[in-house]
Amino acid sequence: MKPSQQAQDVPAPQRQTAARKRTSVRKKSEPTSNDAPGFSAPRRRAATQLQVNSQKPSLAEAQHLLEVQNEYLGAAKREVEEIQLRYDNLLVELKQVHADLAAVNAGVEQRVIERTARLASANKELRHEFKVSQRHAHDLSERERSN
Repeated sequence: MKPSQQAQDVPAPQRQTAARKRTSVRKKSEPTSNDAPGFSAPRRRAATQLQVNSQKPSLAEAQHLLEVQNEYLGAAKREVEEIQLRYDNLLVELKQVHADLAAVNAGVEQRVIERTARLASANKELRHEFKVSQRHAHDLSERERSN
């Protein structure tokens, strides 16, 4: 029986132990590559395949992982939609507040214009009354002087 046939009949954990023993011997005697020290190319591929096979999740595990991932993606999508809805509501509210503020500003501007006009009119009346009262005072003072 060849050594390769013996290795196939031996269970995986024992094969790995035997492979480690062989590598420890080879490490001293053979130059090795950086990828997998002590293994030739075919043995490196076989060892890598064993590692990949031992790390592959079962179909049920993969389906479960996909379901969990889909739940997280769904939750994230709902959260983004909720944030977008809040943003849209805030934007509408901001536009409404901006329009209200513009209306208030327009009202204030109109009141300022009206009050300025009233003040100008009152000021004009006061000047007129002052001139009239000055004329009366001047006339009275002239009458007193003439008397």
